[in-house]
Amino acid sequence: MVSRGDIHKVVGKTIAGVIVKRSITPTSPAHQIYLIFSDNTTCEFYTDESEIYPSFTFLDYGQVREISSDVMEIKMDHVDTSLLEKR
Repeated sequence: MVSRGDIHKVVGKTIAGVIVKRSITPTSPAHQIYLIFSDNTTCEFYTDESEIYPSFTFLDYGQVREISSDVMEIKMDHVDTSLLEKR
């Protein structure tokens, strides 16, 4: 994970899709938005309702769908998987 100061690393990347998650338990973060890039990296934005925090990760599409699935539900998944590079 890269710090918030490294958010510039997403400039120039091709977005293949977006996944939006919402907490189903009283835990933090309340909401997560993942930008899925064609190189199969992601940029996650999460919020506790008062501030939005970005984090740049090296999770692939499948990992994003599964991460925190016990406490987060997917509200939206619009990813063109044909754009994803294979790892």
